[in-house]
Amino acid sequence: MKKSLLLTLSIFFLLSCTDTDQNIKDPFIGTWHKFSYQGKEVSNCEKKTTFNVEENGTISISSFEEYESKCIDDGSTSGKWSRHNENNYGITLAGDSSPSLREVIFKDNNNTFTFTDNENGKTFTYTYKRK
Repeated sequence: MKKSLLLTLSIFFLLSCTDTDQNIKDPFIGTWHKFSYQGKEVSNCEKKTTFNVEENGTISISSFEEYESKCIDDGSTSGKWSRHNENNYGITLAGDSSPSLREVIFKDNNNTFTFTDNENGKTFTYTYKRK
């Protein structure tokens, strides 16, 4: 009787761990809005810029920019994303032939992320917050 109870409990705990593990989502999944650039909070217009990261591996980005005191829709693009290891993600936007790898640092219980971009020898830091 003891052996059968122990066996039943072991199977129950094993199955419940598996179900729980399958429900864990990547912290990158969700809708994010631009919050800061180079450590400075962006304008309300630029905060309309969003990343929509889907569980199915797709990403869509809508960009807004303030120009001459007007909020301009700077267009949108889509693509695919993948996790390469713990904090490195590849993003392949429409028209790109290979992913652009980025180290994404999550903070605030995965409700904020920061990444850097290097262009022409300059480093740019962006911070996004979960919507």
